[in-house]
Amino acid sequence: MSPSRWVAPFITACIGGAFGGAVIGLFDQLGYTVGSVAIGASDLSMFPLLDGSHGWGVAALGYDCGLIVAYTVGFVVTWFFGFSPDRLAEPNSDNTVDAGLVPADDIPVGAEDRPTWCPPWPDPTATPADRESAVPDN
Repeated sequence: MSPSRWVAPFITACIGGAFGGAVIGLFDQLGYTVGSVAIGASDLSMFPLLDGSHGWGVAALGYDCGLIVAYTVGFVVTWFFGFSPDRLAEPNSDNTVDAGLVPADDIPVGAEDRPTWCPPWPDPTATPADRESAVPDN
């Protein structure tokens, strides 16, 4: 996977953030300042840190409106411009496994049926003595 694969979705997410910031800026232009009392992540975890010129409720309303607009515009713009159809078809092709991250030729036969964290399948024809001898000593 090349890093250029994620440039378009990054830019479309930035466009969504710009629209959300414009909504919060509109609240400020209307006289309802929205801010926070500390630096935090700009998501739902920011709500306890909100403060504004007209109290917490108005600040939460302004922030919530900006957050919803940012997420919605970012999603819609990414949906239409973030990925090209050929890049979306690549992970869904028959020549890939694990959501297109691993070429099918690099996976041993039968390995695609189990998660990567599982140990190898036991031999169904092995006797209990064979299975005990196959366990490594730690």
